[in-house]
Amino acid sequence: MYIFPVRKYFSMQEALLQFIWKNALLEETEYLSDTDEKIRILNGGVHNLDAGPDFTQAKIRIGDTVWAGNIEIHLQSSDWFRHRHHLDAAYNNVILHVVLENDRECLTESGRRVPAIVISPDRTLEIKYRQLMLSEKKIPCAGELHRLDPSQTGFWLSRLLIERLIEKTASLNHLLNSTRNNWEEAFYIQLCRNLGLNINTLPFEWLARSLPLKIILRQPGNLLRTEALLFGQAGFLQEEPADEYMEQLKTEYAYQQKKHKLHPLEKHVWKFLRSRPLNFPTIRIAQLSALLSSTNHLFSTLLEFDHPRKLVDFFSRDLSEYWKNHYIFGKRTAPREKKLGEGSIYLIVINTLAPFLYVYGHAKDDEAIKERSVSWLEQLPAENNHIIREWELAGIRARHAGESQALIQLSNNYCRTRQCLHCQIGYRVLKP
Repeated sequence: MYIFPVRKYFSMQEALLQFIWKNALLEETEYLSDTDEKIRILNGGVHNLDAGPDFTQAKIRIGDTVWAGNIEIHLQSSDWFRHRHHLDAAYNNVILHVVLENDRECLTESGRRVPAIVISPDRTLEIKYRQLMLSEKKIPCAGELHRLDPSQTGFWLSRLLIERLIEKTASLNHLLNSTRNNWEEAFYIQLCRNLGLNINTLPFEWLARSLPLKIILRQPGNLLRTEALLFGQAGFLQEEPADEYMEQLKTEYAYQQKKHKLHPLEKHVWKFLRSRPLNFPTIRIAQLSALLSSTNHLFSTLLEFDHPRKLVDFFSRDLSEYWKNHYIFGKRTAPREKKLGEGSIYLIVINTLAPFLYVYGHAKDDEAIKERSVSWLEQLPAENNHIIREWELAGIRARHAGESQALIQLSNNYCRTRQCLHCQIGYRVLKP
């Protein structure tokens, strides 16, 4: 029996070997196994991301016989025993063991000898991989992006956008479950979260959950009563009134609080520091009040729109006269328009409406609705945040909100965690 010479690989990782095998980046297709048999790879199999052998549905030829089954990949063949595969019946159908170093004969749980072959990957690929893994840049392949075909990058971004929408589906389904599949209520909660930006996301969610939408919708067209409910429930009306308008709201809230048995939040949960006055929670609550007092069916109304531009008019509501010259209660300022701006409305569409539309289309098994969600994102301007600016510096400019969402997905789920082996851009960079 022929034993292959021992070779040491200090940096090669098993994940990289799986990547090489999956993408057929080896020059050889015929090998001599440790059982002195000629083995030809007919089909490398399908990468298995769940428990069990690394590749399934593979085909190899040993001599004149074609074998179908699974393939396992390790740095050393002795890893078979370290991973306890010899005790696991799930590995009984492994027909080939692919390794960098063959240091031990391997047996299945049923006692069958598993033939092993030693592969010799291109060392430059390993060097590139190490450079990506050790890079201190937020985008590890930033220096390589200039040589990529833009059409290939665009195809990957399209897939990442769908991946991002699907990822959001899980959290939105959880929200729907908590509201017993009440789409209006769930949308109301998510909209409130979005209005809180990052700094007041949780307080806005607490506000929405403590004040059911059905209570607000009993006050159609009554802006003062809607403001009283929202500001009172948010905890802003617990202190002595600073002026006549605040006193009106406080009186109205006291009646509504007793009627609906409401328990307000504490005012201190709201954050004002490091926030622009136009983003103060008081202004956001006033904007929400203006919107909710003007419609009885928020989500179902939005489903009727066929273009995201129409949403600007829908969300851009005039605030009560009081908030045109106030940012907080009791402190008068110069008059200024404070209704939701176009940029804020676009962010609502991107972060709330489009994902909700996608989830709704999925729940109703309606591909047209899901496509409308994607179409809306592709018709809105790209976001402008630190992640998108990083990609622009690296040479990739988002053409619309769909691509900016895809780049955010790429940064968060691939670049930051160095999942280059699962990224199509990483594949293009690594491929010899």
